[in-house]
Amino acid sequence: MGLLGLYGAVKNAFTDAPTRDLEKLKLQWAEIAEQEGEDSPMVGMMDEMIATTENNLPFAKPLGYFTLVLSLVSLVGVWLMWNL
Repeated sequence: MGLLGLYGAVKNAFTDAPTRDLEKLKLQWAEIAEQEGEDSPMVGMMDEMIATTENNLPFAKPLGYFTLVLSLVSLVGVWLMWNL
């Protein structure tokens, strides 16, 4: 968890980063799918991954809050252990 978990949690909980990242991914994927062609197995896998990400997007903010709490507990635990 630590500091990187704390950074990711704040980014997910208090910004619209997950939505922006998904939109960026869709634009990049449209360009790549054009180059690969419709018959490529990679196209199907990426389409499924994007659909899964869209389904999980409403849970990004609560997950960010949960991760924020876990990161803070982890950092407090490390601080307490150093003060033994």
